[in-house]
Amino acid sequence: DAYTQIISPPRDFGPTGQKVHSCLKRSYPQWPTLEEVAAKLHTSASSLQRHLAQEKTSLQWLKDDLRRDLAISRLSSSRVSLEQLAIELGFSDSPAFQRAFKRWTGKPCGSYRQR
Repeated sequence: DAYTQIISPPRDFGPTGQKVHSCLKRSYPQWPTLEEVAAKLHTSASSLQRHLAQEKTSLQWLKDDLRRDLAISRLSSSRVSLEQLAIELGFSDSPAFQRAFKRWTGKPCGSYRQR
């Protein structure tokens, strides 16, 4: 949505990063492992890791990028509880999600919800 585009404009991933990012988006709310993503992209896990490293990224970075965008969108457009959002995004609990969100954005979840 437009709000997410302003806060977090589209990133220019390399070709492999773009494929992985698209794969992760299609898999949401499930988060596939490196091996599962590699299989979907018809390559080996080590080859996928190597290509991502050449593009100065990783599966975890791409997953966190997507989770951040989803969190911002959900916090600004819904009343979902932080506990439920943490579960939807694949975190073990709400405090882990809140720490990650603050690390990603520099702001607590509440500041996005208040907007």
